[in-house]
Amino acid sequence: MTPRGRAAPWAIGGAIVAVLSIGVVVGANLAQDEDALPTPGPRRSPGVEVSSDRARATLCRRPPLAEPEPQDQGSLPAAVATIVQQAEQVRELRFERPVRPEAISRERMGQEIARALERSYPREMMDRRTQAWRTIGVIGADDDVHRSIQGLASSAIIGFYDTATKNLVYVGSDAPTPYERTTLVHELTHALQDQHFDLGRLDDLEGACADDEVLAALAVAEGDARFSEVTYVSTVLTPADYQQYVEESVQSEPPSADVALFVLNLFVFPYPEGQRFVTGLHETGGYPAVNGAFQELPASTEQVLHSERYGKDEPQDVDMPDLGARIGGGWRDLDVYDVGEAWLRTALALRLDVATARRAAEGWDGGEYRAWVRRGEVAVAMQTVWDSQDEAREFADEMGVWVSQSSNGAVARIDRAGPEVTVLWAPDRPTLRRLNRALRATT
Repeated sequence: MTPRGRAAPWAIGGAIVAVLSIGVVVGANLAQDEDALPTPGPRRSPGVEVSSDRARATLCRRPPLAEPEPQDQGSLPAAVATIVQQAEQVRELRFERPVRPEAISRERMGQEIARALERSYPREMMDRRTQAWRTIGVIGADDDVHRSIQGLASSAIIGFYDTATKNLVYVGSDAPTPYERTTLVHELTHALQDQHFDLGRLDDLEGACADDEVLAALAVAEGDARFSEVTYVSTVLTPADYQQYVEESVQSEPPSADVALFVLNLFVFPYPEGQRFVTGLHETGGYPAVNGAFQELPASTEQVLHSERYGKDEPQDVDMPDLGARIGGGWRDLDVYDVGEAWLRTALALRLDVATARRAAEGWDGGEYRAWVRRGEVAVAMQTVWDSQDEAREFADEMGVWVSQSSNGAVARIDRAGPEVTVLWAPDRPTLRRLNRALRATT
C-alpha cells in the first residue's frame, strides 16, 4: 500500500492490504451490559482452564481470503508498461506472470481499502481487542481506533497490491506523474515479492494471529518496497521529474486529532524500520541477502530492530495461564496477543522519552498478554521474558513509571522474578488481588 505525502514527517509508507496486520485494532466504546459486548470466548465450566493457544485459536476469527481474480490480458498503456520494466530493473527480479496495474479514482480506492480492511480487521474481533488496549492504557477511553485506522487508510493510501486477489490499484491515470510512478514501483515490488517468495505466507501468519511475527514479516516486505522507491527516485527520475515528485509528495494533510497516536505509530512501524533493515542487508550482501530475508522471514520485531540478531536470537514461547478460571465465576477469554519489542517500545514511548523507551524495550526475549471480561469489566495479564535479569529490572522500573502516569482508571501491579516481568491490570483492587493470587498459584 502506498501513502500520500511520503515526505511529510508522519507519512505512512504503504502496506500490503491483504496482510495489513500490525496489531492495530478497531475500537468501540466499552459497554457496561455484557450482552452489548462483542462475543468473547466460550463460557467454561467452573475450574476448567484453557491454554492461551486454544484461546487464541478460538478468538482469532477472520473471513476467508478472496480468490484471485482473472487478469485483463489486454496491453498496458505505454507509460505503465515502461514502469513495469523499470520496476523489474530496480528490484533485479523479473515477473513470472503478467501483472496489470489499474488506475482508479479516489472514491474507488476508498471502497477497495474498506473491503480489504474488513478482512484483516473484522469488527467483532477488533472490538474485543480494543477493550484490552484501553485497560492497558495504550489508547484512551475516548479513542475510537476504528475511526483512526479508517481515517488513516482512506485519506493517506493511494495504492496497494492485494496478495489474495493479485490486484494492483493506484490513484492516478494511465499517464502517471512522477509521484504516481514511484507509487507504482512500490506496489510492483510487492507483486514481484509475491511471485518469487509467496506473500501468502504472511496471510497465513495473520490468519493464525501471530501478531509480532506478522509485523516483522511486513517490515521486510515494506522495507524492500521502500528501498525500491528510493532506488527508482535516485536512478530513474530526471531532475525535472524529481522536482515535480517533491512538490506532489508534500501535498497532503497530517492525520486528524481523531487518530490515536499509538495506532498511528504502530501502523507506521514496518516502513522506516523495515527500510533500515533491508538497507543494511543490501549494503552487506546485495539483493541475494534481501531475497534471503524473504526465504527466512524474521521471527520477531526484535530481529528487525536489531539486525545483528536476525537468524540468531529466537524468541522464547510465552504461555499465559488461564487466570480467568481462577479469579471468580463468569470471566471469559477476551483476547490473546503476542507482545513483541516493537509493541512495547511503541507503548512505552507514549509516556517516556524515545531513548528511554528504546532502552527499556531492548533485551526482550518473548511476551504475551491475555485478557478476560466479565459484565463489561476487563482484566489483563502480560508476561514478558528478558535476555538478562538486569534488562528485566530496567523494563520493570520504566514500566512502573509508565503505569504511574496512566489515567485509564485501571489498577495495575508489576512483578519481576529473575528474567521475567509480569504486569497485571484490573478494574479494581479486589480483582487485582485475586488476579495476583491466581498467578502465584500457577508458578
